[in-house]
Amino acid sequence: MNRRYLKAALILVLLFAALLPFYYVFSYGKNDGLQQTLHDAGQGTGGSWWTAPFSYGANPVETFLVGLLGFVVVAVVVYGVLRIARRKGVRNGTERGPAAPRGP
Repeated sequence: MNRRYLKAALILVLLFAALLPFYYVFSYGKNDGLQQTLHDAGQGTGGSWWTAPFSYGANPVETFLVGLLGFVVVAVVVYGVLRIARRKGVRNGTERGPAAPRGP
């Protein structure tokens, strides 16, 4: 993998870690959008029918680790899709990408 991409990924992870405390400053003790809407409408939240395997927002370390896991999963999926698209797009070595103009 190109060192440029690794450097960009590291910068994004460090930026995420640096800005994570602001999440807690602005959201601590507040409902999320759906919870607030239900509260305003006078409805209860009811029981959950599914429990997520990971929690988020419980503490900064857990939030960072779950965010990092999500970042890695998305990066791997995007890398795989782009790799497949690149392989399918190259026909005879001179064309690049699926939208390259075709000759007669």
